[in-house]
Amino acid sequence: MTETRQQNTIASTDNPPRSLFVSIVSWMFIALTAYSTLKGIQEISKTHTLAFVRFDRYLQPGISLVALVSAIGLLLRKDWARKIFIVFLFVCIIWNVYVSIYAKLAYKAQFPLYSLSVIFITVLFFAWVIYRLCSKTIKSEFIRSEEWNHKEITNA
Repeated sequence: MTETRQQNTIASTDNPPRSLFVSIVSWMFIALTAYSTLKGIQEISKTHTLAFVRFDRYLQPGISLVALVSAIGLLLRKDWARKIFIVFLFVCIIWNVYVSIYAKLAYKAQFPLYSLSVIFITVLFFAWVIYRLCSKTIKSEFIRSEEWNHKEITNA
């Protein structure tokens, strides 16, 4: 009896180590995507007529909601959330580059230097986060967390 109690206390106190990088990125994107989701829902609720509902009104809050769920999963060290978050950031990089090139070519837009630098810094930051989330140490942290959760369930 005491032996199983000791094993359960050891299993519950032996949490896998969590990196500060993942926690900071998770909380940052939880805040940003929660705000974006709420703002999108607010924009949808502003439409007083339901006779003509456009699909694109639901696109932004839908994407924000998926990003919010994956950021929360990232904080909980779920591997599926890490993969979804990497895809989300990759799509954001592609979107930023596409919009920049499209605006320049189609509308012959003249970008101020600060605008180009913000786009460049955003793309570099997202690429760096993707690189870090794909690194062996971060990847193993998510795998260890999944194994620890599985061990916790089977010991209960």
